[in-house]
Amino acid sequence: MQQINLYRLLPKEAGSLLSQKKVIIYYVFFTFLLLLLYSHTESQRTKLESEFNGMTGEVSSLQNQSIQLAQKYPTSNADELQKIIKDLQTQLDNKISAIDLLVLNANFSSYLTGLASATTSGVWYTEIDFDRGINSISLKGLAVQAVRLADLLDQLAKPSIFHSYSFNLQEIEQEKLPATFHVISKRAQQL
Repeated sequence: MQQINLYRLLPKEAGSLLSQKKVIIYYVFFTFLLLLLYSHTESQRTKLESEFNGMTGEVSSLQNQSIQLAQKYPTSNADELQKIIKDLQTQLDNKISAIDLLVLNANFSSYLTGLASATTSGVWYTEIDFDRGINSISLKGLAVQAVRLADLLDQLAKPSIFHSYSFNLQEIEQEKLPATFHVISKRAQQL
C-alpha cells in the first residue's frame, strides 16, 4: 500500500507562511472569478431565452398570418385562376361599357356648356330646368339691370346646341335690385 503525504507539499519555513496566504488569496480570487463567470453565464442564458421566446412568438404570429392568408386566398390551379381572371375582365368590360353609355348619352353636358358660354355680365342663373326630352329649357336668375336680359337672349342664341331653340323672356320683376327673371325656351319644331 502506498501513501501520499500532502503535507509535505506545504512550505515548512517561516517565510513560507506568506506563500500560504498567497495560495489562499489565489483560491479566493479563483473562486470569485468562477462566481463572476457563473453569474455572467446565467445572465446571458436568461437574455438568450427571452430572445428565443420572442422569436418563437414571432414565428407563431407569422404562422397564424400564413394560415389566415391561405384561408382568405385559397390556392388554386392555373385553370381556376384563368377563369377568375376572365370573370374579372368581363366585369371590367361591363363597367367600362356602362360608363361609355353614360358619357355618350349625357346630352345635358353640351347644354350646360352652351349655357356657360352664353354669359352676360351682371346676369346669373339661380335655377336651370330641362324637361325629359330636352324639348324645353327653363332658366331663372337675377340681373343687376333689366336691360342686360336682352344681351342674355342674344348670347343664348349663339351656341350651336341652342340653334333649334327659341328663348323668350317669360317674366321679369324689377321692383327691387337685383331684378329676377324667368326665360323659357322651346325647340323650333314645337312652335
